[in-house]
Amino acid sequence: MLNENFLTGCRVEEDNGSPQCSIIVMTVEHAARLIERRRPSARRHAGAVRAYARAMREGQWILNGMPIIISRQGLLLDGLQRLLACVEAQTPFETFLSERVEAAACHTIDQQRRRSFASVLEARGVPHAHALQATLIKLMRHNSGTDGELGPMPSWATMDRALRANPHLQPAVCASLALPGCPLPESVRSPLIAMGYQLDREKTNRLLDALMRPEFYAPTEPGVQLLHEIERGREVPSQSLSTTHLLALAIKALDATLNGVTLRRLYWGEPGAPAATAELFPRLRHYTGLAEQAPVANCATASLDSSAIGVAHARGTLNGAAQHGPEIAFAVEIINPGLAMQYLSHNIGNRHVSRAHVEAIARDIAQGRWMFNAQPICFARDGRLLNGQHRLQAVILADRGIEVQVVRGLNEAAYATYDNHAKRRADLGNRLDSFGDRALAYAMANLLWKHERKTLSMRSAKATAAEIQQIISEHPRLLVLRSFARKMGHLGRASVIGYAAYVMERDDSVLAPTFLAALENGSDQRPGHPVLALRAALQKSRGNKASQSEQLSLLLAGWERFKARASATGTPI
Repeated sequence: MLNENFLTGCRVEEDNGSPQCSIIVMTVEHAARLIERRRPSARRHAGAVRAYARAMREGQWILNGMPIIISRQGLLLDGLQRLLACVEAQTPFETFLSERVEAAACHTIDQQRRRSFASVLEARGVPHAHALQATLIKLMRHNSGTDGELGPMPSWATMDRALRANPHLQPAVCASLALPGCPLPESVRSPLIAMGYQLDREKTNRLLDALMRPEFYAPTEPGVQLLHEIERGREVPSQSLSTTHLLALAIKALDATLNGVTLRRLYWGEPGAPAATAELFPRLRHYTGLAEQAPVANCATASLDSSAIGVAHARGTLNGAAQHGPEIAFAVEIINPGLAMQYLSHNIGNRHVSRAHVEAIARDIAQGRWMFNAQPICFARDGRLLNGQHRLQAVILADRGIEVQVVRGLNEAAYATYDNHAKRRADLGNRLDSFGDRALAYAMANLLWKHERKTLSMRSAKATAAEIQQIISEHPRLLVLRSFARKMGHLGRASVIGYAAYVMERDDSVLAPTFLAALENGSDQRPGHPVLALRAALQKSRGNKASQSEQLSLLLAGWERFKARASATGTPI
């Protein structure tokens, strides 16, 4: 049960007991107090908070097994976004709570791959899930009058309700994908067909036929005019049309086709065009938009009274299996490769496994960096694996067991609620947070991993959070050099310059300071001097937006020329 002294702000002594888990109802008041005990590096992720708050307000919050995690010292290790959402929504929510977790395990939390709503649809067996998701989002934005805007994504719960209320969308996407030769891109064609088939399927097909067989139609046929605009964009790159612009033209052409109007020209003046030609985004006459389905209230959550609930209702601990009513059980298990294979046999209809992600987790396990972190392997009531397939695959690949919490008996709908937030980075300490350069230190450490530790067999593009933390611990000079790297941003990427400076210092601790000082100020150097030539080459490469690898190669080649000159002349200047 949550420590009351901790919540009331009293000093919390380190608790050396074993990790403990319970199912609680988190009130708004206690969420606010827990937020005050967050890690210094913890940041608000607006998109995640927005999505969680909406689910809480609408009674759509689902107990999915993912806990609020508290360290032995009373520090909030995980759950900040959910707690912020609770306060924003002014709505209590039911959740797992894990206490007495080692703070050092923080870097192993949330090392997931973010999943999309399309992956939820794929898990349900819905065909063409990604095209269906993209079509749905375009139509939802069209409904709200925000076509083409890069606003926040609709929540998964909102999209799910919209799909259930509009069963015509899936057949429309299937019909669109059955026209691979159509000049109109699928990203425009699918929402257009979804709208058109609601009004007149035959005339919508006429527009598509005119696009594909213009020789059978008059030049004033709307579909022929739309084809001309598409072809003009292909022939003249400067006139290439964005997806939003092309959808606007397609809607105009479809509207004309539906109403029997011929066109001599097809044009849309998008916002930003001269005032005389700018237009609102076009609408189809008689198109009423997507049907709406009101959210279904979750009575167990919607009827909660935060003043009456209290802070926690413990229903089990990590010392053994526990029950949430007759359904949810949770316990800590040692999962070895054999058990992982057994659990993966229940991995039905899950998203695709990322081999690179599995290998990254396996490296942490094999090299002893994995720690118990209270994030569970989750199973539905019917035994289906909902969350944890990458960790299970990593156990098999590393051929070593891990201690992990396992939760069984969850609602199948919990699948759609995982990983709806940013991936956690390594915790590099308070000092970096105060300077705001955690990202730079992280990037420099990742370059060291990429060029000095990554092998050809590794598919990962980046080091794991545990590997970054280990590199920073073993190479503290990287953190010292970040200030030099930031000053040199006018010559190249700060992360590349910082890592290159560290390589040079390890290569020759006597010459490197002279070289780096000359590179920084660029003064008192005659034409042809290697540092002067390097500065010019770096400035040119920065203007050409050279890659990290190209900039690093330039720096190290300039360093080698500098060393050669020093060796030949007896002096580097």
